Parts: sequence; C-alpha cells; structure tokens
Amino acid sequence: MLKEKRAPTICHFGLNRKRISEWNEKYDSLLQLTFGKAKPRRKLSNSEQKLTIEVDGALFEFLKPERSAHRAVCNGLLSEEAVKVAHSFQLGNFIALSQYIT
Repeated sequence: MLKEKRAPTICHFGLNRKRISEWNEKYDSLLQLTFGKAKPRRKLSNSEQKLTIEVDGALFEFLKPERSAHRAVCNGLLSEEAVKVAHSFQLGNFIALSQYIT
C-alpha cells in the first residue's frame, strides 16, 4: 500500500499505523487462511443442490394442484412428500429440511 493512500484509510477506520504494516507483511498468509476456510463450504453447498433438483421439481408438481385447490400446505406435509419422492428416486442419503416454505 502506498504511503499517501494509508493516511486517509487510517483516519477513516481509526486504525494504528503499526497494525497496517503488520497486515501488509502478513497479507499472503491471511489471504490463504481466508480462502482455505471458504473452499469446503462452497463444495458442500453445490453438491447438495445438484442432488435435490429432481426432488424439488417433483415437489413443485405436488404443490401445484394443492395450491390451485386453495388448500394450505405446511412444511411437515412438504417434508413427508420430499422423503417419499427421494425414496422413489432412490436417493438414500436424502434428508428433508424442516422448512421448505420460508
């Protein structure tokens, strides 16, 4: 970071000049720590989403006639139907969420 850019940043955030210098020296290690923790979370969320696309489509087809008949559909009913659909698609590791409707 250039010295002329440091002063406004330090004043704006109320930081110590020494702390900024320490962060600049440790930039690579801090960056590695940040991205090292975020990578596994992204992989888990993407894989779960791909497994449930078929289940979500089947649940939407189940939900259409219920809503067109003006019947209330609760989260428990949707969870039960999701488990039935997952068993029909032979998804053994499927866990229905307790809150489909948010």
